[in-house]
Amino acid sequence: MEDAAIVDLYWQRSDQAISETDRKYGRYCHTIAYNICAMPGI
Repeated sequence: MEDAAIVDLYWQRSDQAISETDRKYGRYCHTIAYNICAMPGI
């Protein structure tokens, strides 16, 4: 799903917006969070 369509779902206050965001960006966000938490000294 395109980003514009996901944003439209958020504007409609649709619960599907969260599912679509997770489907498209969930793995990417998880990887970033994991790398930040795995950094030494943090």
